[in-house]
Amino acid sequence: MIKRFGSGVVAENGELDRRALRDLIFKDPRSRRDLETILHPLIRADMEQSAELAVGPYVVMAIPLLVEGGPSEGVDRVLVVDVDEAVQLQRVRARDGCTEEQARAILASQASRSLVWLRQTMYC
Repeated sequence: MIKRFGSGVVAENGELDRRALRDLIFKDPRSRRDLETILHPLIRADMEQSAELAVGPYVVMAIPLLVEGGPSEGVDRVLVVDVDEAVQLQRVRARDGCTEEQARAILASQASRSLVWLRQTMYC
């Protein structure tokens, strides 16, 4: 992360400065794609390992960007939890402590609600 985005994405305590990284990736689409290239393979590997270790008949995975990434191997069903845009904005702002403009940029980077519903019907 530091190699790609610089030391400005590291907080004084050595942890990732999520706000600084968020500001960067939502202003520069290439930075966002680079972040996804770095993180998505690691996240997918972690999810697959967790699924392999599961002992029950079902595995539930929370995959916020499933639709954007296309079909996933081993995903038999998709449950879409949907709320209207006003609630989405409120939740993003509360979670990230960001402005409405920043929250809208975050939501705009995700698949549209209509695409989610269309793709969801294709998976089931």
